Amino acid sequence: MGVFVSCMATKADLPVWVETAIKANRDSARCIEIAKYMWDNQESEFHRSSDLFISGNTICDGQLSNSGVMKQVAASPTGVWELA
Repeated sequence: MGVFVSCMATKADLPVWVETAIKANRDSARCIEIAKYMWDNQESEFHRSSDLFISGNTICDGQLSNSGVMKQVAASPTGVWELA
């Protein structure tokens, strides 16, 4: 008998997905572009982890800007996330 391992995504996966989405859009993307990219590439993970829909935006913004991966919100045009 095989072992079943769940591949459910967690909040820890979101910053990586957001950074990848921004990189795919030449280091600058509107939130809707990030969301579309993530949906196109991680749809099955979102279906298995519905709580990610609610929390992703706030968590990713803070983690990525505080870690220096993303520019601070005030340093970017309104509605645009940019890599540092």
